[in-house]
Amino acid sequence: RDLHSFPTRRSSDLVDVTERHRAEQERERLRIELERSNEDLSRFSYALSHDLHGPANTVRALGNLLKSGKAGVLNEEQQDLIRIMTDAAAGMQRLITAMLEFAQVGHGEVKRQEVPVNEIMDAIRIRLAASIADSGATIHYECLPVIEADRLQMEQVFQNLVANAIQYRRSGATPRISISGESVEEGWAFAVEDNGEGIPPESLQRIFEPLKRLHGKDGRGSGLGLALCRRIIERHDGRIWAESAGLGQGATIRFVLPRPKRLETGVD
Repeated sequence: RDLHSFPTRRSSDLVDVTERHRAEQERERLRIELERSNEDLSRFSYALSHDLHGPANTVRALGNLLKSGKAGVLNEEQQDLIRIMTDAAAGMQRLITAMLEFAQVGHGEVKRQEVPVNEIMDAIRIRLAASIADSGATIHYECLPVIEADRLQMEQVFQNLVANAIQYRRSGATPRISISGESVEEGWAFAVEDNGEGIPPESLQRIFEPLKRLHGKDGRGSGLGLALCRRIIERHDGRIWAESAGLGQGATIRFVLPRPKRLETGVD
């Protein structure tokens, strides 16, 4: 048979295959580098937050000691300065704690187990009893499903969402919070609805970014609560989003957790 009758691969085809292979290798290299960088950053954040706890606690303790021991000889301006110092130290400690929790969530495996969400909510009501009493908040939930998830991380999610609903209540309005959940085809769907300050449309996605406060630097909270929720939900292969008709109209945080995939085994 004539050798010239066999098809030949054009040099341009070989070049294309080589370029695609190089591009895939570069994408894989960048992916690995990004994962390593994120892990290093998370470890650095954890170490830094851990080391800052001591100085912040010392400043707060010394301020309280000075305030209690010298209250009789300090004038009003000096007492105000000490109060500002101790309040700032307390705020720093809250932020450091939130940073530690945020950094920790990125490490280790998700330890899935059966989690009755009603039990989680019962425990959260006890933990937040002081805030609930001070605000007069009412929290409604019943017949929440049993899910397969990391129990500790799910407690963090629901506690952050309920605490946010209490903290960002409308002035003069008693907080009303409703938690619902149901089994759906995709997995489990949850909603935490409140009658609070609401969220402007342009901020519905931004509120889940780390250190992005809806009310700016003077806002309440650490700016990491919803970011922590998103990280936990995404580590469970789920999705989370916010809905609100605008400021003063309350808000609903929704998230969906898929059922874990199981390996199917057969018998020959």
